Order: sequence, then C-alpha cells, then structure tokens
Amino acid sequence: EDFRINKILDLSFDFRTAEQNGILLTVSNEGNYPALSVELQNGAVVMTIDLGNGIQSNVTNNLDSDFALCNNLWHNVSAMYSSSELTVNVDGIRKSWVQSEVNSVMDEIDAPLYIGGLPDNAAIGTLKIRENFKGCMKNLKIENNLKPWSAMEKLNSVLLNSCPVAPSTRS
Repeated sequence: EDFRINKILDLSFDFRTAEQNGILLTVSNEGNYPALSVELQNGAVVMTIDLGNGIQSNVTNNLDSDFALCNNLWHNVSAMYSSSELTVNVDGIRKSWVQSEVNSVMDEIDAPLYIGGLPDNAAIGTLKIRENFKGCMKNLKIENNLKPWSAMEKLNSVLLNSCPVAPSTRS
C-alpha cells in the first residue's frame, strides 16, 4: 500500500548508530519525483524534498559536528514539511529551510514509504546515498501516530527484539 503525503508531513523517531551514513526514510515513486527523504549524510541528518519539478531543496542538521550523531547514543529527530518550510529538529536543535516561492506546493505523493533502506529496484528519489541504515530506530511517529514495526507491511533485515549496535571505538 502506498504512503500519501499531502501539503504537510510531520514525523519523529529516535535512532542510534555508529555510522555516518544511512537511509532513515524515503518516499518516492518510479519517476523519482515528487519525493521526500530523511537520511544520515556524513554525520548529519538531511531532509530533502523535490516538489515535482526536479529541483531539490534540503535542510541539514549535524549539531555542529560530523560525529555528534554516530556515537551509539539515542538521538531524537522530528522533521516537518509544509508548503513553505522544511524543518529538522535533532535533540532539540532546530534547522529550517524556508521556501521563497509561496506557490511552490508539492504534488501529492502516493508512493512506497521505506524506512532504513531501499530494495535494489526502488526509485532513489531525493536520496544522496544508497547505504542502508545500520543501527536502531524506535518510536516512529507519522502525524503523531505511533507506527509499530510489527504492523509494517514488509520487513527486510529488521530485528524486532534487539538492537545490534557495536560499541563505539571513538573517544
């Protein structure tokens, strides 16, 4: 079943990892746009949107360090898309991008929602990386509704009852 994004999307989740890169979630169809993604890129949480015109806009939040988010500690992310703004809050630190063209509203997206990675044949949409997320996620909420992993349509390489993150060797 496809996931639908209209004019507003509000989501939040907690994650922990020792990696600097990984797909957190993405929504796109076979044409690659309109599309939306949230990913770890070089230690930063990056939210990217393509409104359907092939032009991408993004907001990046790295807590002012490339290694602040890959320390095996739990981090909270809340991200919001509206017709005029992208906002990413990481551990209470807010970063935003504001749309200057008021009439630039994304076409509705009816596409699969992938969390933590992509199947080989899936459209990459706005993703800059193709690496699956390695770590743990919990408390995924979309529009303030908790989405339990056990209710997901399909799971691939997901361990529901464990969090296999290796201890960090960074000091």
